[in-house]
Amino acid sequence: MRIIDRYIGRQVITATLIAVLILTIVMVLGNVFKPLLSLPSEILRDLPISFFLKFMGYAVVASLPFTVPWSLLTAVLLVFGRLSADNELLALRMGGSSFARLCAPVLALASLCTAACFWINLDLAPRAQSELARLPTRVTTANPQALLTPDTIVDQIDNFVIYIGQKTDDGRLSNFQMILLNESRQPSGFLTASRAQLVENPAQQGFDLELSDTTIIMRDPERPEDRVSGVNPLIRIRPPIQAGEITQTMTLQRLYDKLERVKPGMMTTGELSQRLEAATARARTEGANRKKSKSQDGTSARPALAHATELRTELNKRFSFSLACLVFVIVGLPLGVTAQRRETSIGFGLSLAVGIAYLSLLMLGDSILKDRASSYPWLIVWLPNVLFLALGGWLFWRLQRR
Repeated sequence: MRIIDRYIGRQVITATLIAVLILTIVMVLGNVFKPLLSLPSEILRDLPISFFLKFMGYAVVASLPFTVPWSLLTAVLLVFGRLSADNELLALRMGGSSFARLCAPVLALASLCTAACFWINLDLAPRAQSELARLPTRVTTANPQALLTPDTIVDQIDNFVIYIGQKTDDGRLSNFQMILLNESRQPSGFLTASRAQLVENPAQQGFDLELSDTTIIMRDPERPEDRVSGVNPLIRIRPPIQAGEITQTMTLQRLYDKLERVKPGMMTTGELSQRLEAATARARTEGANRKKSKSQDGTSARPALAHATELRTELNKRFSFSLACLVFVIVGLPLGVTAQRRETSIGFGLSLAVGIAYLSLLMLGDSILKDRASSYPWLIVWLPNVLFLALGGWLFWRLQRR
């Protein structure tokens, strides 16, 4: 049996590695180019090769939770489909080996992959997701002047929307136009300058613009009674002001805040557990306060409960998805034998159908219902494992009795 174990195990391992390579290339290309193309052209042009290598490395690690289970499923379907089509499984079973014994090396491999997926999902992938999301912003904040790209509308700078016609290497700008935004990011004024000069200002986490031949057009603050009376918004525009030369400081606080913003999928499991405990405590406090004093309309916002539900769902999803390798193998073994086809298209088609069905059920709790406590999304993310284990166990039992 050792020879048979090595024969089957070697084929499954080889097919799995090839599938991981192919799926990783496809997923990494999709993850790499989308955020990179959003960077200003000047930043993208000056990026070192080390940045691209680092970015692709994080993208590879972030894709492993999906590529490893899917690749193992594809390998099992292809290998056992071919063994069944060539009657090799029939010959082995006639030699006295049960189907369960023939599947032993594959189940052992699935157990090893499951252990690896626990490590990937609970630690490696969240760290990679965090770095993958922050790298483009870090590059931008390291060179904020590169945001001002000619013939491009720039809206990453706080309280301004900027357009420039031309830009020289020494930071001189021409045909400068800028919309001033209020606290609600609505237009409150318009500024034009024939020339502008960029000056670094690291103390303000941004830069200064020394504007020449400046014209400023402001509007009066909007008042609630103006809407009721139907006042024309154009009446509130003040006469233009010729300011000559002024200096305007540009800050990038929005970009720096983005670096500090952490989504549940970017947290390590330890951080996720700590924040879940704190959010649960806040939700209990809010629940107790709501019982003591309800709002007049009988409804109230539940931000802490929604946040705690989202964190609990993410935590359960990581543990649930880590079992995907074992679940896919239990489903894939009888499906591969039942298909009895040598063509790779059958194996790829079955793996695609099983993978899409599994991920669709997982996304039901992870994305659609993740912050709805009444729907118990942290239990729904376990539903794919339960259904597919039941289906695979039933198919396995039927095949074993044949």
